[in-house]
Amino acid sequence: MLKRKIIVMCIALLIMGSYFHIQVNAEPESKQIISQELGKTHRSAMVGIDLVYKEDWVYFINDSKQLERRHNKTQEREILYDGEMTNINVINGYVYGFVLSDDAEKQGIYKLNLQDKALVRISDKYAVNLIVIDDWIYFKEDYEVGILRMKTDGSQLEEVYKGHASAYTVYGDHIYFTTDGKFARIGINGEGFHRYDDTYEYWSTFIIQDNSIYTIGDIDENSTLLKISLDGKKMEKVIEDFPYYYYDIQFYDGYMYYEDDGNLLRTTLEAYNEETVYGTGLMNQYTISDGQLLFSLETEDLSEVWHVDLSTMSEKRVVPKHYAGYDELKKNSQSIG
Repeated sequence: MLKRKIIVMCIALLIMGSYFHIQVNAEPESKQIISQELGKTHRSAMVGIDLVYKEDWVYFINDSKQLERRHNKTQEREILYDGEMTNINVINGYVYGFVLSDDAEKQGIYKLNLQDKALVRISDKYAVNLIVIDDWIYFKEDYEVGILRMKTDGSQLEEVYKGHASAYTVYGDHIYFTTDGKFARIGINGEGFHRYDDTYEYWSTFIIQDNSIYTIGDIDENSTLLKISLDGKKMEKVIEDFPYYYYDIQFYDGYMYYEDDGNLLRTTLEAYNEETVYGTGLMNQYTISDGQLLFSLETEDLSEVWHVDLSTMSEKRVVPKHYAGYDELKKNSQSIG
């Protein structure tokens, strides 16, 4: 483990030395946008989603620790909740999320009506990894416990998996998750547990893309990016010697994107050919939806949200705080951080 930590630190230092975004190559003759699904969201299996892009609206926590949304085109802004809401999901005209509070009467899972701004606490449960699919809310009360679900009105609370679960997602009629270094799935009703090939130790990084699971498996400290069929009957190696410590992987136009130490990187799937997309070391979260990249930059002095069209790499600051252009931020990123 010490050896791994040393390797991680060395690679991170090398990456931090780069502060340039990639140059876009000539567009291929046949450009295919790869649609990705995490249940019905555009995220990999990860902890906490506090930046959401939905129908040209950006949902985020502002500097005053309020839930805000801002329109990407008109810059119209609304304060939706005067408090910090995490694990944000926006679906069917509602915002769902968890509010942490010292007041037990306020802490819990909430839903907010985007029309009349009515806020309702639907559960007093603590929640991490919260995902809303149709009229069900899936969540965990801690990072290494089981998976619960309830209706979006707070009724029918049940535990669908009682063992240890790390990262998870809901796709179709199953919940996919990592448990004690293994990869598994179970029906959304809690039945039909299945554990995948245990040849590998699996990290918590994975995404379901085009009815296939992309995840990182490890054998004798050699990690590989794997592609696994949903039923587990077919497994193929995509990239060998792929770094195990990357997380929040997403796909667009034949590239796999991932975040590492505040930098956004990408590689082709044909071979591990890492490029730095944005390398300030300040990135907090990002999301890709239909070729549109949204990411937040955050330090004690900096809190911004940027929008990038990945087909042209045109940049726009959606939530401004500083007046400098992004190139200036890159030049000054060491002093800012």
